[in-house]
Amino acid sequence: MRLSIFIGIIVSILALTPCQASISLSIQQGISGYSGTLDTHLDGAAPDSSFGTDSTVTVDGPGGGSFANHAVLRFGNIFEDEGGQIPLGSQIVSATLTIDLLQSGDVGAGVHRMLQPWAESDTWNNHVNGIDIPGVEYSVPADASIGVVNAGLLSMDVTASLQAWSDGDANYGWVFQPGLVSPDGWTFSSSETPVTSDRPMLEVAFVPLPPTISQQPECVLIPEGGGIAVFTIAASGAGILSYQWFHDGMPLSDGALILGSNSPQLTVSAQGSEAIGEYHCEASNPGGTAGSNAGILGLRMCPGDANTDGIVDVNDISYVLFRLGNLCP
Repeated sequence: MRLSIFIGIIVSILALTPCQASISLSIQQGISGYSGTLDTHLDGAAPDSSFGTDSTVTVDGPGGGSFANHAVLRFGNIFEDEGGQIPLGSQIVSATLTIDLLQSGDVGAGVHRMLQPWAESDTWNNHVNGIDIPGVEYSVPADASIGVVNAGLLSMDVTASLQAWSDGDANYGWVFQPGLVSPDGWTFSSSETPVTSDRPMLEVAFVPLPPTISQQPECVLIPEGGGIAVFTIAASGAGILSYQWFHDGMPLSDGALILGSNSPQLTVSAQGSEAIGEYHCEASNPGGTAGSNAGILGLRMCPGDANTDGIVDVNDISYVLFRLGNLCP
């Protein structure tokens, strides 16, 4: 089953398993307010010039009288620690980078993760002979490879890059390291090109971590004649959490005696012994489901007579401590 929603940027939910779903994002400069793309190239023929505001980015290797051009590209603000939508630690199901090639070329390139920060105002000389130190300035091996290209859209699999960033590596984007020594380099439309649909696009499908529960429901004793019992949990996790409360393993729904069956707080108007039992809650997001411990709803037969033996004495204290220690961990 496929469910698509549009909130800010395109978000679609694709079923993976009964407990997991992937969230898909399509990220492109100028679409739905996104403005985090950076790109430029470092030109060996103009080592002190900056090209960060150009509408094109060039990839070229030395040869035939030409100089190398090292292209860099980054999609910022895509992970939650930067204000984006992908929580750190998420499983990256797929990630595809698409660029608009303006000409054919046979230089080819390796697409490597940058290991150092950079800016669109950088020049060839800022990096001392461009970006050419593997393992220091960029990762090896390449996360994707480009061969001979023709004008038009070019897509490449960058799942490995996104997974590394999700796992905690710094997102400094990519460098396109030219391959063959050839004069036939190529250019692609940058994030500054006037036609929005021609700008670089990143499509990511990910599965966030399931929720975690930090507050468990407590046990509640009510008078024999009935009363109000309130059970509360606290849960956190990526995306919008959904909740479902259960009584003795059976799902609850709101009604005359039940309020909040799909919220973090459940209120039970107990009017008889049928309300006695265990109450627990499950919190879910696209990454999975977490279940709380059970809170026990019990009857207090008379004030102070916790063990209901008809006598209020020290044994009632022992009984309460036993119940708290064994039924409400």
